[in-house]
Amino acid sequence: MVDPNGELSEGNGVPEAFTHGSESDAAECVRAAKVYLAVRRRWRSDAHIKRAVRMLGRRTADGWTMLRLAR
Repeated sequence: MVDPNGELSEGNGVPEAFTHGSESDAAECVRAAKVYLAVRRRWRSDAHIKRAVRMLGRRTADGWTMLRLAR
Protein backbone atom coordinates (compact mmCIF):
# COMPACT_ATOMS: atom_id res chain seq x y z
CA MET A 1 0.00 0.00 0.00
CA VAL A 2 1.06 3.59 -0.53
CA ASP A 3 -0.37 6.02 1.99
CA PRO A 4 -1.66 9.52 1.13
CA ASN A 5 1.78 10.94 2.00
CA GLY A 6 3.50 8.66 -0.53
CA GLU A 7 5.01 6.27 2.03
CA LEU A 8 5.14 2.54 1.36
CA SER A 9 3.34 0.37 3.90
CA GLU A 10 2.59 -3.30 4.35
CA GLY A 11 -0.57 -4.39 6.00
CA ASN A 12 -4.21 -5.02 5.45
CA GLY A 13 -4.33 -8.20 7.49
CA VAL A 14 -3.07 -11.73 7.20
CA PRO A 15 -3.47 -13.54 3.86
CA GLU A 16 -6.36 -16.01 3.75
CA ALA A 17 -3.99 -18.69 2.45
CA PHE A 18 -2.02 -18.33 5.70
CA THR A 19 -4.99 -18.63 8.03
CA HIS A 20 -7.25 -21.01 6.08
CA GLY A 21 -4.91 -22.78 3.69
CA SER A 22 -2.77 -25.86 3.98
CA GLU A 23 0.58 -25.99 5.73
CA SER A 24 2.30 -25.57 2.37
CA ASP A 25 0.13 -22.49 1.63
CA ALA A 26 1.12 -20.96 4.97
CA ALA A 27 4.79 -21.76 4.35
CA GLU A 28 4.58 -20.08 0.93
CA CYS A 29 3.11 -16.93 2.54
CA VAL A 30 5.98 -16.82 5.03
CA ARG A 31 8.55 -17.38 2.27
CA ALA A 32 7.04 -14.66 0.08
CA ALA A 33 7.04 -12.17 2.98
CA LYS A 34 10.69 -12.93 3.78
CA VAL A 35 11.75 -12.51 0.15
CA TYR A 36 9.80 -9.25 -0.18
CA LEU A 37 11.36 -7.78 2.97
CA ALA A 38 14.85 -8.96 1.97
CA VAL A 39 14.55 -7.38 -1.49
CA ARG A 40 13.16 -4.18 -0.01
CA ARG A 41 16.01 -3.95 2.50
CA ARG A 42 18.90 -5.16 0.34
CA TRP A 43 18.19 -3.31 -2.89
CA ARG A 44 16.47 -0.26 -1.40
CA SER A 45 13.67 -0.85 -3.84
CA ASP A 46 10.94 1.26 -2.20
CA ALA A 47 10.69 3.59 -5.20
CA HIS A 48 10.22 0.65 -7.58
CA ILE A 49 7.65 -1.02 -5.36
CA LYS A 50 5.71 2.23 -4.94
CA ARG A 51 5.67 2.69 -8.71
CA ALA A 52 4.31 -0.82 -9.21
CA VAL A 53 1.61 -0.26 -6.58
CA ARG A 54 0.60 3.03 -8.20
CA MET A 55 0.51 1.46 -11.68
CA LEU A 56 -1.32 -1.74 -10.76
CA GLY A 57 -3.22 -0.83 -7.59
CA ARG A 58 -6.46 0.95 -6.93
CA ARG A 59 -6.82 4.28 -5.19
CA THR A 60 -9.23 4.41 -2.26
CA ALA A 61 -11.49 7.30 -1.34
CA ASP A 62 -9.21 8.25 1.56
CA GLY A 63 -6.11 8.55 -0.64
CA TRP A 64 -4.40 5.19 -0.19
CA THR A 65 -3.31 3.13 -3.20
CA MET A 66 -3.63 -0.58 -2.61
CA LEU A 67 -2.38 -3.56 -4.55
CA ARG A 68 -4.51 -6.63 -3.85
CA LEU A 69 -4.10 -10.25 -4.79
CA ALA A 70 -6.58 -11.71 -7.24
CA ARG A 71 -8.82 -14.42 -5.86
